[in-house]
Amino acid sequence: HNFPLDLAAVEVPSING
Repeated sequence: HNFPLDLAAVEVPSING
């Protein structure tokens, strides 16, 4: 995964928006 969302922080915090 690689989503610019806070939920993506579990794997890759791209931007945490």
